[in-house]
Amino acid sequence: MAERTAKEDAFWTGPKLIVLSFVTLAIAFALLWSMAEGIIGPVQHDADYGHEQHLLQPGGGPLD
Repeated sequence: MAERTAKEDAFWTGPKLIVLSFVTLAIAFALLWSMAEGIIGPVQHDADYGHEQHLLQPGGGPLD
């Protein structure tokens, strides 16, 4: 286990680690942007089914 850790520590240094960090950040920000734009992510709030009427709110119904 110690040999494997030492081998991986020697591999992930300098430019490789910096590139890996930037790639990880780019993927994270791309996911955040695409979710904010509605390209990916949940869409259950876009539908009108299942919404209940709120009759006790002003303008909501006959009990105003």
